[in-house]
Amino acid sequence: MYGTSGSSRTMWTTRSIVDGGAGVASPRTTPAEHSVVGHDR
Repeated sequence: MYGTSGSSRTMWTTRSIVDGGAGVASPRTTPAEHSVVGHDR
């Protein structure tokens, strides 16, 4: 699932947004992803 640099990253970012926000996806995503999600906010 998550092994690539682009596809998986985009999926995780999109998933967090669909989840309801970076706060909810924070625990399941990595610090780097959290940064991307927070910036997108």
